[in-house]
Amino acid sequence: MKYIFKDNQVGVMESHKKTRAGIICLDATQTPKTMDITLTEGPQSGKTVLAIYEVDSDCLKLCVGDERPTRFSGTGKAALVELTREGPN
Repeated sequence: MKYIFKDNQVGVMESHKKTRAGIICLDATQTPKTMDITLTEGPQSGKTVLAIYEVDSDCLKLCVGDERPTRFSGTGKAALVELTREGPN
């Protein structure tokens, strides 16, 4: 699975096919920083997913759920995702 971020959009690729996409709204003034992702493509199109995030060098850590998580944990209804930036292909 690969996440592709560009401007305020994200696409999710699985087996070289885009399966989901969304529009991102960030708020870096919050602690932890927040991200709202409004899905525009895929089975949950129209739904907004609430997340917290942190960036450390080339790593992005997201914790997402239907309700905004308050800490970085994959317990309960939240999912913890850790992504590493790839170089140009």
